[in-house]
Formats: sequence, structure tokens, C-alpha cells
Amino acid sequence: MSTQPKPFAFVLMPFSPAFEDAYRLSIKPACEAAGAYAERVDEQIFSGSILERIYNQIWKADLVIADLSERNPNVFYEVGYAHAIGKTTVLLTRKAEDIPFDLKHFPHIVYADSLTTLRERLEGTVRWHIQNPLIAEEAIADVHIRVNGIRLGLATVIEVLVNSGATGFDLDIEVENHVGRVVGPIEGRLGLTYPADFDGIEQIDNYLTTKVFLDPETRLCLIGQRVSLLPGEWWSHTVPLAR
Repeated sequence: MSTQPKPFAFVLMPFSPAFEDAYRLSIKPACEAAGAYAERVDEQIFSGSILERIYNQIWKADLVIADLSERNPNVFYEVGYAHAIGKTTVLLTRKAEDIPFDLKHFPHIVYADSLTTLRERLEGTVRWHIQNPLIAEEAIADVHIRVNGIRLGLATVIEVLVNSGATGFDLDIEVENHVGRVVGPIEGRLGLTYPADFDGIEQIDNYLTTKVFLDPETRLCLIGQRVSLLPGEWWSHTVPLAR
């Protein structure tokens, strides 16, 4: 008996009663029969933005199934994202003309009004993709970090001029995922090391910094929350320091 989780098929389709039978009677049973499990975002419990959740689920999915019937712009947009990050995508439609020319070379199933056709053909397609998964392409991380506008490198020295009488100064930190192609997000958390006898790091906005001792003379301050950056995205934060 295998303890491996079933492959996950994320389903993109309009949230409309007209698509319920196709989903409940054909797509979900076809995936189950092929050895996968299928879900739509409206079946999941989550907090935050629905668009961020959809991106997250597309990223995690082993297979994306999208019904392009009626040319729903939201579904088209989500399919574009799935293709951009290299996800295996199976396209469904009731009418062949609903699939734009640029997408016709991707695997697709035209099922007209036959839910039996949809279930039978989708089961075979999902099973084939499970047995022949794409090999994920890895990218070399290329993270750019700038402090007060200066990009960090080996032995970088950043000088901060503080006016006479000032009680402190800020470090403006920017992080950019600079990878040249779309393969997925990088995740991490930024830290700052400093002498243990320096206690000038204040609470940052609504984030509480986490301070730990690395050794008797050095502390590590973890700044803010965990950050997830897609290629080309950037994150910035200001760290206020007291003199």
C-alpha cells in the first residue's frame, strides 16, 4: 500500500451553475479514476486574496485542467500563468472555436455536450500525464539585495552619514528576484547580524523582529515575515536603528 499523496489536479473554470455537471460528474470522477484528486479554489478554505490562492494552487499542482468554454477571461489569464511557469495543462471546451489559435497546439478535449466523452477522454489524458510527468527545470538563484540603494556583494561597505543631534538612522533594504526566466518563486527571510551590546533595532511597522544570540558577542535579527518573490518581483522594508 502506497503512502505517497495522490497527484493534484487544479481545475480552472467559471464559477457558474452551467459548469457544475461537467465538474461534479466528469472532471472529478475522471481524475479519481486516473489516480489523482481534483479541486477548484471555491472548494478550499483559505484566508487572503483569492487570486494569490489561485497562483499558489497552480504552482503546487501536478496538473492544471482548464475549461475554456465560453472564453472566460479569468480562466484565460490563469491558464497563461500556468503556461508561464511550465505547468502541464489540459484544456477542455464544449466547442473547438472557444480555444484560441495560440492554444490549439496544447492538449485539449472537445466534449460538446457529452459528459461521458469528457469523463472517458480526461481519465485517459490524466493517467498518461501521471505516468509521464514533466521533469521540473531548476533555475540558478539570482537574488539582488540593496541597502540604501547600494547592491550588496562580497566585502561591500555601506557608509551612513548621520546628522549631528539625530537619534538614529534607517537602513532601506530591497530584495529582488532577478532570475531571467519564469520558473517559480523564491522564498526566504532576511536577517541582520550585529554586536550583542547594540540594542538599537526597534519594532518595524507592524512586524516584530525576532532576535536570537548566535554567540556571546553576536545577535541575529530576523526582519519581518517570510517573503515569497516571483521572478521580477521585489520586496522592500525600512529598518530603523537607534544610535
